[in-house]
Amino acid sequence: NTLDNFEAEISVTKGEYTTVLLAKSVLAEVQYAQGEIVAAQKNLFDALDIAKTQDVAENDPLLLSTVYYTFGLLNDPYYINDYNLAQPAQAIWAYSNAINYNKDQEKYYINRAALYWDSENYEAAIADYSYLIATHPDHFLNFHLLRGNLRVNIGQYSDGIADLYQALKHPYLDDYLEISIVYLIGKARLLLGEYNEAENIF
Repeated sequence: NTLDNFEAEISVTKGEYTTVLLAKSVLAEVQYAQGEIVAAQKNLFDALDIAKTQDVAENDPLLLSTVYYTFGLLNDPYYINDYNLAQPAQAIWAYSNAINYNKDQEKYYINRAALYWDSENYEAAIADYSYLIATHPDHFLNFHLLRGNLRVNIGQYSDGIADLYQALKHPYLDDYLEISIVYLIGKARLLLGEYNEAENIF
């Protein structure tokens, strides 16, 4: 069995902790591709346990960040598409640690914000979207739309409307997205009791 041989090779590697981390990450990705999600989760958790006792954080923080991110993916319901095996709290923890070691990867914040939203930690999700708006204003994802939609859904209508008007200026706006944003603005106007403004929109 190729995977068994690979695991055996990892277990006899001495001192090369970077090699072990990389190998376990590759092994976890192969296991995930084969549907062995629990085994993949365990391999990456073991890899992170090794990293805690070594100087990986000091010598190779970007590698450690990547391993945390991968561990987050393997616990993220949006990635593994299995709510029975997903552990959103673990995924948030992993994404947060990935950010600690590499603050420049927008995908870490995007994934964490979605899980914060799902777990009803709305202010934390808003904070992640605010960071993304400030640091990646021309990203193909419309962060103003995401933050505005969230704000409207939690009753922050005025702030949500302001975000949604900014979302209409996004460089990658298509017709469908524009209609969706305008609808959300109208919905927020109605919820604010601004019936004339809502009527003009609809």
